[in-house]
Amino acid sequence: MLADAARGERTMDRVCTDRTSWLAPVLVLLLAGVACRAAPSAPSTPALETPTFGAASPQVELLTFIDWECPFSRQEGAALRDLVAHFPTQLQVRVLYWPLDLHPHSLLAARAAVAASEQQAFPTFWQKWLQPDASLSREALITWAVEAGLDAKRFVRVMEDPRTQARVARDVAIGHALNVTGTPSFLLNGKLLTGQQSLAALAAGVQHELDETAILQAAGAEKGRLIHARVAQNTPELLVNYDRYVERGLLAPQQPVPVVTHRTGVVDAQIHPAALDASFGGQRALMLPDQTTTSEATVWRVVVRPDDPQMGKRDAPVTAVLFLDLFAQETALLLPWLLQLPIQHPEQIRLVIKHLPRPIHPLARSAAEALEAAREQNLFLPLLQKLVDAPQPLTQAALLSASTQVGLDPARFNSALAAHSGGPRIEADIDQAAALGVRGFAALYINGVPVPQLSESAVQTTLDAQAKVAANLARRGTARAAIYETLTEHGKLLDALAPEAHLFDLNHAAVQGLPGAAVQIVVFGDFQCPFTARIWPHLRKLDEEMPGRLKIAWLDFPQTAIHPLAEKAAEWGQEARRQGKFWSFVETLARRVDLLDDRSLWQAAHEAGLKDRPLQQALAKHQWTQAVQAERAQGEQAGVRGTPTVFLDGHLFQPTNGISADTLRPAIRQLLGTH
Repeated sequence: MLADAARGERTMDRVCTDRTSWLAPVLVLLLAGVACRAAPSAPSTPALETPTFGAASPQVELLTFIDWECPFSRQEGAALRDLVAHFPTQLQVRVLYWPLDLHPHSLLAARAAVAASEQQAFPTFWQKWLQPDASLSREALITWAVEAGLDAKRFVRVMEDPRTQARVARDVAIGHALNVTGTPSFLLNGKLLTGQQSLAALAAGVQHELDETAILQAAGAEKGRLIHARVAQNTPELLVNYDRYVERGLLAPQQPVPVVTHRTGVVDAQIHPAALDASFGGQRALMLPDQTTTSEATVWRVVVRPDDPQMGKRDAPVTAVLFLDLFAQETALLLPWLLQLPIQHPEQIRLVIKHLPRPIHPLARSAAEALEAAREQNLFLPLLQKLVDAPQPLTQAALLSASTQVGLDPARFNSALAAHSGGPRIEADIDQAAALGVRGFAALYINGVPVPQLSESAVQTTLDAQAKVAANLARRGTARAAIYETLTEHGKLLDALAPEAHLFDLNHAAVQGLPGAAVQIVVFGDFQCPFTARIWPHLRKLDEEMPGRLKIAWLDFPQTAIHPLAEKAAEWGQEARRQGKFWSFVETLARRVDLLDDRSLWQAAHEAGLKDRPLQQALAKHQWTQAVQAERAQGEQAGVRGTPTVFLDGHLFQPTNGISADTLRPAIRQLLGTH
């Protein structure tokens, strides 16, 4: 979807400079009419060399981990520019590379950036990266070098040098040591921030750090040690690694490059509609269904596959189903005890294991795939037990060591890992958890009843209660093997789709996709709503996963009571639709949602390629006012109360965990099964 959505990225007019040499980039930027605050030769942490911009002797340090092909990383460029402009003498931003395996050009681009830095041209590359039609192919990157006046042969030689790969690997290793899981990620004086951050949130974080460093200085702390002191206060558990790998520049333990990602590549970028927790215009927002408000006695439809890893007798009257993230603290504390239950009571208790790896734990997905590769050799449970017995927290070394100790055929095991053969089963478990409304990092259901708290006492209480329920069924003649299915066959599923279907008039709407697409997605959006702005990467990802099967339509729902420019922006969007540039316009404008004004509207229009004269005429005549109002009226009639509101085949989409690729996917698959 949105073939033109990746274009039109916002140009950043305050760019990074190399730590190693700052005068030449400043001259380049001045000649280009760009203001830049260069970093002189006395950086706050000289041991680790990185591209940097902002203050020379900062009180606040922002480590920024980027993937050159990640749209979220790109979109943070403008926020970083404005952030440095707001704190020019107090803040320093440092750029590190975190190439993801789902982006084919990300590692190549990172190596090219290193090669550009070697010739003091990182600012030029950063500027190029933020251009509307920036490509990251090898040819494009070499063209950037030539246009920047670099020695092209030297550039290519450095880009392809194994030592350059090692330089990128250094950043990846540092990221792993500092608990980075995706891009963009930030460490603000050691405090980890994951996913896209608004300018307001970043500025508030920097200001908080300045307030705290002022207190430290008043207490007599050395200015050169302020960042170290704040890291110690913010995340004491990271201080040792921060000191080693950032402040002293030591090499962190090697990690795989590029970084292995979870399925969507949209890391920590959940979209939460404003209607979840806000009240606008005197109308209390609708609270969506939530498992936490459900009675503990409610039975859920937790399906067990015949080949799910299980312990205990298959006809045991009590079945416990665990959705597992091995790296979650709740799991680590409970799992050793839980695994003993079916061993001690095999006739009464069956334990079924399902996967729920969360991206916040970098090795969770790898551990799940290793367990699945072991399952193919009937060694799932032995490997799981080895991992549980290993010293906690688990490490990559412990994972590899355990896999060699359980008798696995190494060739088959490595082949399964390389092919990611366990991926579909893991995805199915994640989707099932979503349908059950699972939140957090682990969940346990006993005969379909959720355990309210993952503790031994709570589990034992639920086990005892369900043993009595199963005994009553058995006394009434239900066979042992049929007890679980009898209890759960009519259990609840958290259907994210409302039963009522609405029919929308899309004759004049902005539409992307084939007319006969299997599933129609209608988004009621507000151009000034930050939650609406975040939805497009998720929809684009789903469209890439299901090519030709989705039809996406936008209908305007400006919330003028809280967004004064929303209706005006909607009229611009209508003209962009008429000129065939809507999807470019909507995505370029999304990057300006925090600072939306007339200037940013014009910038978005120009980047999207709109023609000025027809646009000016349409705006002067208010040509699209009625169209915007008519689309809003459709939303009001369908019960829309906030943005973004999404309908799938006319059914209101109402997930518990926010609108994202992960929550949309199961609902879309449900609809695809009906076509």
